[in-house]
Amino acid sequence: MHIELFAKPRRAVAALAIYTGLLLGTLGQTPQLVKWISGAGYLKEAVLISAALALGAVIFFSARAGRLKEPSLWITLGLSILVYLAVVKLTPQTPVERFHLITYGILALLVFSAGRFIWEGMKLYAASGVITAATGALDEIIQHFLPNRFFDWKDIAINAVGGVVMLAIIRFAFGDRGGIRRPR
Repeated sequence: MHIELFAKPRRAVAALAIYTGLLLGTLGQTPQLVKWISGAGYLKEAVLISAALALGAVIFFSARAGRLKEPSLWITLGLSILVYLAVVKLTPQTPVERFHLITYGILALLVFSAGRFIWEGMKLYAASGVITAATGALDEIIQHFLPNRFFDWKDIAINAVGGVVMLAIIRFAFGDRGGIRRPR
């Protein structure tokens, strides 16, 4: 099965550009949003709901593709959950960092969707991983220059792990071998 979010390269690139712009363009507002959610006492719940929605989406699309009986789906999801739990263990004091896995997983999916019009196979996966990780590093570099934000190597690693987990889900849970997509 191929993950086909977009039939045309322009739409794929536009979605990627808009998402990346929102991701990087709202870095200055993130502390206020987190403070508001934390102040209301819902930060942990927001993280859990986001993770549950992401997991639910993977299972839903797997069901639509008829892959629920395939062991590779459940092995990949199990490993993804273990990675998520490891990040939770490594970042106990800052639950907001757990959003990085989800936001950079979405970014990797969009990079993969746009990249499949250019690359195929392992080149597609490698390019998607490198672009996602580079965007995560850029995110941290921008934060270095913002008030109330700071550069953190750990966040760069979490961003990259979020992208790699999504690419693993695409490859192993959905069985997408990264075939090139020709525009219709």
